[in-house]
Amino acid sequence: MNGYPKGAKTGILRYIRHIQKKGLLHSFTCHPVAERSRIIERDDRAFPEIIAFMRSSDIAPQAFPSCFLLVPSRDKHFFELIFGKNARGVFRGRSIAL
Repeated sequence: MNGYPKGAKTGILRYIRHIQKKGLLHSFTCHPVAERSRIIERDDRAFPEIIAFMRSSDIAPQAFPSCFLLVPSRDKHFFELIFGKNARGVFRGRSIAL
């Protein structure tokens, strides 16, 4: 889950693309939850798609700017949606990396 408001221009996504180019046995899919937080909230299909993808994944890393030592409000909003829509079970038994 990409929590950077800048989207694809962030450093962490460049690292992920670099790892993908190396041809490792892992696949990565990025969901721009910070960029699309309002769309995810309003669209009836977007939120369940992300939750279903998280349930099928082995690990769900959450990337956000750590230089401020704060979590951006758009990321907090996404987690509020998870708890508000009673989807907390998506984290059960799953590694979450922040």
